[in-house]
Amino acid sequence: MQRVYARKDAPYRAHMGNAWRKQRDVVQMKCGRICSGLLAMLLGITFAGAAVADGRPPLATVDELERWQAVGRVSLGGFKSKGLCSGTLIAPDKVITAAHCVHDSKTGQPFPPYRLTFIAGWHLGEYRAAAKAKSVVVHPAYRPDQVRDKQITQRSLIGSDLGLITLAEPLADVIPLPLAASDLMIPDDQPVGLMGYRRDRPYALSSYQNCLARPRGFTLLSLNCKVISGTSGAPVMMEQADGWALIGVISSRVDGNNPLERALAARADTAALRVFASD
Repeated sequence: MQRVYARKDAPYRAHMGNAWRKQRDVVQMKCGRICSGLLAMLLGITFAGAAVADGRPPLATVDELERWQAVGRVSLGGFKSKGLCSGTLIAPDKVITAAHCVHDSKTGQPFPPYRLTFIAGWHLGEYRAAAKAKSVVVHPAYRPDQVRDKQITQRSLIGSDLGLITLAEPLADVIPLPLAASDLMIPDDQPVGLMGYRRDRPYALSSYQNCLARPRGFTLLSLNCKVISGTSGAPVMMEQADGWALIGVISSRVDGNNPLERALAARADTAALRVFASD
């Protein structure tokens, strides 16, 4: 994995506390990037253990960071921003995420592109590549007042919670994650991969374990994995004979007694992408 070390304005400084900043600065002065990388690895082990103990998903492993290098943070306001979602590079200059992540509820329009930054592979102060947005579109059927209503009865509307970011420059060093074919059949209780960021741990990629997905009609998936703010926009991934493909984008958590339905995702495939083709 090609590692790109965080600059002074990178987001870990906004989220990881004075102790981490001072410790990292001292290490960098004494032995540079090699020791800094080792420190990040050791802290990652520490944080991963703590995550398992408190019920949160573990941090992504080195192998997962390499495999899921297309997964990154969608930050509102750049590196220092605390506003975040997850997103996935599906082409060198295209990122898919949740529509509500890029939609300004005050204006009723997508955020201005200059306010959005995609950071691929952001993890413990390092990232693989980053770029500002050039344009942003949301699914034409997206209705924010209905999708975000917790009392909503027409859950199929969540299937339109999809947004597409075109980057100002392609991320040539990142391998995109392909979208699933539109004719892919997803069985009930399908094992899936889920990687994303969390509001309570925005500086690290989390690896959700033992996730199962069920199709709910043609536009929706339900999952048994608990998610929180920040995981919105994260990819739901399914392994196929020729590799992994993105089949959904996390939209909402579900509070209830059904252990098989803890989160809802908008289905995403090549057919869903065609609604953004005019961009």
